[in-house]
Formats: sequence, structure tokens, C-alpha cells
Amino acid sequence: MKRFFKQLRHEAPPTQATNTTPNTTNTKLSPLDIPHLLELIFSYLNDHILRYKVALVCRKWLLIQQNRFYRTITFNDFWSKKQVARFQKKLPGAGRLECKLNFDSHREIDTINIRAILGRYQRDYQRHLEQRNQIAINKQKPSLYSFNSLESINIHVGVQYEITIDSIPFPSSLTSLELSFNYSRASGENLGKIMKTCPLLEILSVEVVERARQPLDWMTLDQDLQPKPLPLQRLKLRNVNFDQDHLENLLSFAPRIKSLKLMGMSSYLGPEYDWTRLLEHLKALRITLDEVLFFEYDRQSYLDIVPRLSEICPTTWDWALWAADVTPSFLKELSLRTSFVTTLELLWFGYAAPFCCTKDLKNAPRLIHKYLCTSPQLVHLKTLKTVIRPEFMNLFNGYNLIDVDLQDQSNTLPQALWMCRGLEVLHVEVHGEHCERVLFGYFSRVLPQLEELFVHVADICKRGEDSQFMFPVGNLGLLSGLCLLSPLKYLRRLRLSSASHLYIVTENCREMDLNWMLPSGRKDKFKRQRRAELEGWKATRGEDEHREVIRRRTLPPPRIEKEADVEIWSQLRNLGLVLDVEEMVKEIDYGGFEPLPSLERLSFMQSPSEMEHPKIELKNIFK
Repeated sequence: MKRFFKQLRHEAPPTQATNTTPNTTNTKLSPLDIPHLLELIFSYLNDHILRYKVALVCRKWLLIQQNRFYRTITFNDFWSKKQVARFQKKLPGAGRLECKLNFDSHREIDTINIRAILGRYQRDYQRHLEQRNQIAINKQKPSLYSFNSLESINIHVGVQYEITIDSIPFPSSLTSLELSFNYSRASGENLGKIMKTCPLLEILSVEVVERARQPLDWMTLDQDLQPKPLPLQRLKLRNVNFDQDHLENLLSFAPRIKSLKLMGMSSYLGPEYDWTRLLEHLKALRITLDEVLFFEYDRQSYLDIVPRLSEICPTTWDWALWAADVTPSFLKELSLRTSFVTTLELLWFGYAAPFCCTKDLKNAPRLIHKYLCTSPQLVHLKTLKTVIRPEFMNLFNGYNLIDVDLQDQSNTLPQALWMCRGLEVLHVEVHGEHCERVLFGYFSRVLPQLEELFVHVADICKRGEDSQFMFPVGNLGLLSGLCLLSPLKYLRRLRLSSASHLYIVTENCREMDLNWMLPSGRKDKFKRQRRAELEGWKATRGEDEHREVIRRRTLPPPRIEKEADVEIWSQLRNLGLVLDVEEMVKEIDYGGFEPLPSLERLSFMQSPSEMEHPKIELKNIFK
């Protein structure tokens, strides 16, 4: 390394005998002047820090890592012609497109649907690119994003879509395509047409939210028809009809595949999947995977293949578990395959299953919670998507999760915290009776590194087989404690929604309940309104204090085994109490505290693709 720096050091030339004072200082090269070292350093930082911290230092640092960023743009076919026209102007140069499609148009003269827009995309992109190339580099306006061709598209079909997605003229520059459907259709998608249209495609995902399966078709290929291998590296299929012969044929032309996730698969008008045959097929192709998942709903046969997955995937850090199969023995089997996990996803039938709490999800949430609290493998967890029952997190008034059933309340919950303190992405569906103050208070203190939080409240739940139905509707008034999330300084995306189509979580909310997120919401006018609201909580605070006295007499203090957890337990001392919310509101309004400083996108709706800037989302709610 010393020799390398000596070669790069710029020595001053020998001085000559002149009347001027010689400059004998040497200009030494700093490590931060070497682009390769900077790229290595930047590789350890997340996109948010690079985008809003590193890129602002200087032009050199911006240009080094600018290619990692691409501009994202959204499209909704509910838009007016004026909104669509604005979208078309912004589309050229964007790297990612997120579409929410509901209805399709059969009219050929309709020029504002997504097919017509993408049909003109390549021409518009080339025209804008030529205009940019005619401007001298030193006269171009600096921009955080480079002018890119469209590389990624995410399409969510919310209502029955009459024309197939594969008929959309996708740009040939596409490297990632994600398709999700709320419901299945009789006509399917032709993956052969999509792969032919997008010869650079590396990531392909097709999912159906509900259990109904989307038909897929693959044009059978041979070496003469497909002389070049496909660049496909990641394939994810969920709730789809895809014949196993077609899948194996597709894999024969994808030697670079590294991630293969097959969830809820079935053969369309054909036999059930033979996982052993598929495993042998992958071995014959000499394919080694970094991520792998095989399973079919309501079948246990795929569990036999789990111990053999190491033959094609030596180690995995990504677990996707079908809820009905989550048992202590199954978790133990998975534990033997890896020393740590970075992604854990719990899968189930979805929002339309009214008996989920008594069947598929009866045992899985408590086992997952216990595992999160005790397993050292989950210390490094970065992404978690699961179902939770909030009573498990009610540390001072919960139930025993380990030895008793949910209906047995005779024992108290072992007071334990999730071990994944570095969690960055959390998607949870909330089942059962819940207190929002418990959830928000727990997440903000135990998971301080969160960057993305999605909370979805289930429509119908049951505690046990003989219990009555519950309709656990969420509410985001000031008393709900949403403000307890305000210390999450890295949180960029926040979604809070209810499964009920008749109710939204912001119903009956006042502006002052939510606008503390914005600087404009911390004006004196709203501070006075929130102060008056706190005054009305005196009776509720009195009830909390009475229960706290009883709790301290009956429950022992928490057993803190790690010194690092002392501060977290101190922050959780008022978990679930009105006092916890009151102290946080006062800190936001009068303590000079900026809540959620990194928040970029906010949504209170179910739609998976539409998220707005917090200012726009709150404006839409309180028109």
C-alpha cells in the first residue's frame, strides 16, 4: 500500500536558484482522492445516506455513485388527462415505474392508457436524450439522478383486468419486472412473450394476493429457437398455475439463476409438483442457488425435500415459511442450515381467510415471536414480514407464549425483547385485540434502525375455536400513540391500513392528530389544540395509574440479562400507558424535537403501490 501511494504522490519539481521563494511543499494524495477506495467505502452505506448525505458533499462524490440511483415515477389509470400528461413529461429518464391498474380500455383511440404511453416511450426517450446531448456538460444543471432508460417496472392489478399484461409493449431496456394481481383471471400471462420483449430481464416476479391462482404459460423452447441463454437471475412465483414441465424448460435456459422462490405452486390441468424431480433437474443443470423455496398450499410432501435443499443451495439467509408448517421441529431443521438469517417472511392464505387465527395462524405467531426473542440466528435480521398478536408485545400485561394456549391467561408472559435490533424493514399484519400504543411504542424503542414500516390490521379475527368473531379496526387519533414512532430517525416509508373496505384508519381523525409529522403542523395553533387534548386525558391517566399499582404488586420486575438492554427497558417502562403518549407529544411540541426526519413516503390506504409525500398524503386526507 505504501508503494502504491508513493507512485501516486505528486512531487514538486526541483527548485532553481532564482529571486523567488521556492515552493518546497509536496502535494500528498489523500485516500479519499482515489475513486476505487471511495466506491468501496460507499458500498457499505445504504441508499438513503448516499442520496441525502454523500451526494451533497461535492460533485466528485455525486458522480462516483450516481449510477446507483434511479428516479421512480408512478402511474394510476384513475388519473385525469391532465395528470397523465404530466406523467408523460416526467417518464423519460426515470429508471423505475410503479403502476396501479384497475380498468383497461378497448378503444384504439385512447392515448392515455399505459399501453399507449409505453408504446411511445422509446421514441420520447431518444428525443430527450438527443436534446440533452446537445447541451455542453458544464452547462447541464446538476441532478441527483442520472438520465436513465427504464430498467424496472412494478405493476399491481387491483381489479379484474380484461387484457393480458404480456400485451404491454415493455421497453427492451427492462431488467426487472414485478407483477401482482388481486385476483386470478381465466386468461393467463405468456412468459415467453415477456422474455422475448425484454431480452435483458434479470428479475421476474408474479404474485396473486388472494389464493386463486393466476395461469401462466411458457412457450416451449429448444436450442435452435433460443440459441442464447437468458440473463434471468431471480424468479419468484406465488399463487400461480405453472406447469412443471414448462418451469423446468425455462430453467434450462437460465444458467445464471441465483434465487428461485416457488410459493403455492400448482400445475394447470396437470399433475402436482414433484419437488424431488425438480431438485434433480437443477442438479443436472449444475445450478447453485443463493435463495431457494419450494412449497404448495395444503401439502406436506415438500417438507421432505427441505433437508436436501443444501444440495443446490449450500446456505441460505432468506427464510419464507408457510404458517401451517411453522412448528418447533421445522424451525430446528431450518436452523441447522444457516448460522444467521437476514430475511424472514411468514406466508398464509391472505386477507380473505376469516378463520386464519384458528387454523393457519393459531400457532405460527407465538412461535415466531418466541424465536425472535430467543434465537441468536435472528440477531442479524434485516427484513421481517409476519403476523403478530399484540398481546405478545404487551410486556407488562401479556400471556405466557411458551407453555400454554392463547386462551389460558393464568400465567404471565416472559418479558423478552426481539433480538433483531438492526431490523430495517418490518411488514406486519395485526390479529386479535390490540392497543396501538403498545405496538408503536414497542417498535420505536426495540427497532431503532427501521427504514420501512407497514402495519396492516386484519378484518376478522378469532382468539380461539369457541371465541366470538372480533373486528379489530385500528384508529390513528392522537391517543393511539402514532407519535411514539417519531424517534425513528431513519424511517423513510410508513404505511398504516385496515383490511376493511368500509373503514380507513384515519376516519374521525383531526388534522392535529397527524400533522405533527410536518413542520407546518407544529405551529402554535396546533400545539394549543394538542395541549387541550392532553388535558382531557386526566381520567384515563388515573385508570392507568390504578392498574399500574396492581401490576407492580403482582408481577416481578423484568429480568434484564444484557447490559445493553437496560436503556431499552427504561424507555419501555410506560409501554401502553397514556402517559407514554403524553410525554412524547410534549417533547415534539416543546422540546425542539424533529419527528421522523427521514420520512419520504406515507400512506393510510391498502394499495401496495401508491405512497405519497407526507405533505401530499395529509393534504388529501384533510381537504
